[in-house]
Amino acid sequence: MDERFYSILPLLFLIVFTQALWIFYDARRRNEKWYWLWGLFGLLNFPSSLIIYLIITRKFDTSGKKQCSGCSRELREEWKYCPFCSREIEK
Repeated sequence: MDERFYSILPLLFLIVFTQALWIFYDARRRNEKWYWLWGLFGLLNFPSSLIIYLIITRKFDTSGKKQCSGCSRELREEWKYCPFCSREIEK
């Protein structure tokens, strides 16, 4: 293998590690049951694990109900602040 391959190897490791770390923390924040497994999956596969994680964990809300941008909980129309995380609700 040539020298260029070895020069970009640390960058590739950094990208894969960052992806795994982001998936791990996002899954834990969303209270996924197997968040550590998602992180391991993110470490072993690049970039397919990120694509699969985003497709599986993102919920599509077609009902028109509001959700908190901080904790992703369902909110009532009349609330100005989220009662769960105290974040101000965007209009």
